[in-house]
Amino acid sequence: TNRKLATVVELRDGQSFAVGGLLSSKTTKLQNQVPWLGQVPVIGALFRNSSNQKEETELVVIVTPHLVRPTKPGEQLATPFDKTRPANDPEFFILGQLEVNKDMIRQYENGEGVTGPYGHMLDVKSKDKMLYVKK
Repeated sequence: TNRKLATVVELRDGQSFAVGGLLSSKTTKLQNQVPWLGQVPVIGALFRNSSNQKEETELVVIVTPHLVRPTKPGEQLATPFDKTRPANDPEFFILGQLEVNKDMIRQYENGEGVTGPYGHMLDVKSKDKMLYVKK
């Protein structure tokens, strides 16, 4: 299902605007009973259970504009993905990271900011190279 929304709003850079609405509302009446005993007049109420269940679905659209400046001729554009890479198996399964900062990896490879082994030591593909995973 496609739904369209058109509106005009004046916002500052970084200011958010929310539009919301009720998409659907559904009410269900449930009745459980012990067979035959629940149908007996007067005392049958002791063997019955009635309940109402209400489901509502809402859609909220939040818009946040950000002003950008045009690039200079020949200037390379950067995306948020340029500074990260997908996590490998040890980083994903042990650390629970989905992506890893490339600058942080370069610092660890160069020995900047890290003194001595730390975290878990995992053997990766060869016995000569050990991977140190920060805990």
